Amino acid sequence: MKRIREFFTVNGREKVLALLATFAIWAGVIASREEPVNFTVKVRFDTGNDRIVTTSRPEETVHVQAKGSVFAVAQVAASDLEVVIDATRRDPGRAVYFLDEREIPLSRYLKIEQIMPRDISFTVSNRGSKTVNVDPSLDGQPKKGYKIAGVRSKPASVLVTGPEEIVAALETVPTEPVDLTGIAETFTRAVRISPGQPGVTTAGEEGTVELTVAIERDLRELTLSRVPLYVDGELPAEIEPAYIAVRVKGPAESIEQLAVRGLKAFVQSLPARLYVVDRYYFKDMPSGIEILEMEKVKQVTVRRKNP
Repeated sequence: MKRIREFFTVNGREKVLALLATFAIWAGVIASREEPVNFTVKVRFDTGNDRIVTTSRPEETVHVQAKGSVFAVAQVAASDLEVVIDATRRDPGRAVYFLDEREIPLSRYLKIEQIMPRDISFTVSNRGSKTVNVDPSLDGQPKKGYKIAGVRSKPASVLVTGPEEIVAALETVPTEPVDLTGIAETFTRAVRISPGQPGVTTAGEEGTVELTVAIERDLRELTLSRVPLYVDGELPAEIEPAYIAVRVKGPAESIEQLAVRGLKAFVQSLPARLYVVDRYYFKDMPSGIEILEMEKVKQVTVRRKNP
């Protein structure tokens, strides 16, 4: 314990000075050692109110390779990772701008060694605006047996702004996709406008619309012109008329089933070998099928065959 106390008390001033000197040497070595470091720098265009710039990518960036000490790198702020190109005085048309190291804010702290790419290609256009209709974008199909009965957008049109030549050609603007897979009821949803054109955006607060998609049962009609007649129990017999016509309505899946397997009509089975009846009926109808129209017959003649 005595030795530990003596370590901090005996020649304490000299020891502190030695420690500070060691730290100063270490800091000097670290500060003088430059390490390579990479940054992604965003390119922004100053266009003023009357111009707009478009590029081949949604966001233009450059890769910057620099070198500096850890202390210099620590000074880099978010605002240093953006370079601004002045396009306010440029005439409409295609242009190429060559980036200089001194234009990159990072150059205040670091030595810029490489910029990729240096040449920034862009197009300057006059700014235009136009009111266009909203085109709802729908993906997928409702639940089997259901269909889209209608789609309504509120508002039905929005004001868009962007490059004059692109905006002038627009008639509609799509929304982000709305998935209908498995849906079986009407719903309302707020969705964003998604112009999908370079530089085109919605003006003001019109970036979102309210879509109402009406979903209802998919009911269809089917006319069966040759429905065969049978004696109930399908006993052997000659029947006149042999066929009748029927028009039915029902859910899509039941109508499809009926179209494939067909339909049978039956008359009552009586013990006589020859008899006449004035009506027929159906058995084992698919679910939801409604008879809209049946061929009217005055009488059905049945001749029973020998067993």
